[in-house]
Amino acid sequence: MSSSTTPISDLAVAPRAKKAKGRKKAEEILEAAAVILIEEGYVALSMRAVAARAGITIGNLQYYFPTKDELWKALLMREAIQFEQSQTEWLTHSTKGDREWPLLQAINYLLVDQKKPRSCSIYWELWALSSHDADADRVMRDIYALYVSKIQELIMLVNEKLSRQRAGRNALIIVSLIEGISLFRGGQRPPFPYAKGMEQDIRDVILSIARKG
Repeated sequence: MSSSTTPISDLAVAPRAKKAKGRKKAEEILEAAAVILIEEGYVALSMRAVAARAGITIGNLQYYFPTKDELWKALLMREAIQFEQSQTEWLTHSTKGDREWPLLQAINYLLVDQKKPRSCSIYWELWALSSHDADADRVMRDIYALYVSKIQELIMLVNEKLSRQRAGRNALIIVSLIEGISLFRGGQRPPFPYAKGMEQDIRDVILSIARKG
């Protein structure tokens, strides 16, 4: 992501949570929302339900997250923090002799993460909602724009000759591939026929896309 883009970690908590105590409360609210979403689905994710689960009043909840849209977006941003932190580490330890290493680490991270029920539940709920809910669709576009920009950055490390436009297009293809694969191997779903051993094929295909000029 370019330096002009707000870091995911700064978007994952409420703007009003400036101090440590406030950030801790915002995190508790987001965790309560995550539990409701995973256990009961988006239909149960009301502001009242989140406040009750977090043990606070509606007014206190709305101090940190005035609307459900803001709460939902912050929850998704929160799920992306670990990826952002991991990417920073991958880039720090990359060398000119192995410019593909950070992208491979990102692929490995995402393939492991999509097997976690928590990650898949949250994103599957978002996909379902986005087809008929304007707020969810707006959140989805924002989240995936960040996701694509992260992969774009890694692709430009693989092939410095690529324009940002081309690298962005390749990143979009890669993100679509990885997200689509989650339908066949994500969460606790039983393996789909032919899925066994496909991880290396996925890596090979993604590297081929990343190198393409």
